[in-house]
Amino acid sequence: MKNVFLGLILVIIVPAVSIGGTESIVLNGIPLTQSKSNIQESQNYQLSESQQNEYRLLITKIGENYFWKTRENRPLFKHQSGDITIFIEMGGAGYIRISKVEGRFFYMEHMAHGFQSVTYWGITENFTP
Repeated sequence: MKNVFLGLILVIIVPAVSIGGTESIVLNGIPLTQSKSNIQESQNYQLSESQQNEYRLLITKIGENYFWKTRENRPLFKHQSGDITIFIEMGGAGYIRISKVEGRFFYMEHMAHGFQSVTYWGITENFTP
């Protein structure tokens, strides 16, 4: 009976794993500045090293699907506009813009929460969409 149960689990799990594919890192970004805005004011903050690690940006890819790993693993839609790559969160919660300047990739990660927004400006050494 145990062998039948184990066999059923393998029949269900193994195809699911192979269909999902391998997860790869597309972007591992380090934020340098945080901007917070609401209807009354906007403020910029330089991030400390511990804050940079806390607010790190991670985008992953499985098959042809992109995910905002550091934001609840939300699905992203990739759009190319000239030299700028834009990843858009399907539910409208935010987006990430990436561009290469003088050999380095810079990004802007923007998230909206009602009428408030948070934007991180950062860098990454590698970007492999």
